[in-house]
Amino acid sequence: MSAVDFSEQHPTPAQLVAAGVKAAVVKLNATNRPTTQLVQSYCAAGIVTAFYFEAEANDAAGGAPMGQLRATQAEELLLGILGAGWAADVPIYFAVDENVAPSMTADYFVGIRRVLPCWRIGVYSDGAVLEYLAKIALALFAWQSSSASYPGNAATSARAQLRQLAEISPVPGTDVDQILAADFGQWPRPK
Repeated sequence: MSAVDFSEQHPTPAQLVAAGVKAAVVKLNATNRPTTQLVQSYCAAGIVTAFYFEAEANDAAGGAPMGQLRATQAEELLLGILGAGWAADVPIYFAVDENVAPSMTADYFVGIRRVLPCWRIGVYSDGAVLEYLAKIALALFAWQSSSASYPGNAATSARAQLRQLAEISPVPGTDVDQILAADFGQWPRPK
């Protein structure tokens, strides 16, 4: 296993190391976010951390104003965890966790782009959305969901740096992910 992602529970570094995990993809939002101490303890155990933001599954329907709001919230949360010196270099994945036409996500990511530079923007979604946002240069990082019924998920997208797998994780409360690129937006940043 290469990586796990989670939203509600925060596994300990010992749990992740015992399962052979090399990376943790953790959720940022107002009700559930990792602490500085947790992220630093992962780093000390040799586990890198990537970050994703999701408040509501249908955030993308809110267009540019919602994208701008969510990017601002995500950036504030990341600054609170990593501090200004580190957070300015770390990408954030924004979840589009529903079956929508790829073109319906563009305005949302335009709003995100008003807050963050493109090289710090990632998307978690199905393969069709990943391909579309990469084509129009609104998301540099791509994390493909495991939802088999969503468009573009029959095969791994060439744009994906991470791929969520439909496997049972040995770490309770987590999902398994495959790392597909040396740089998938992790902290500490690769050299």
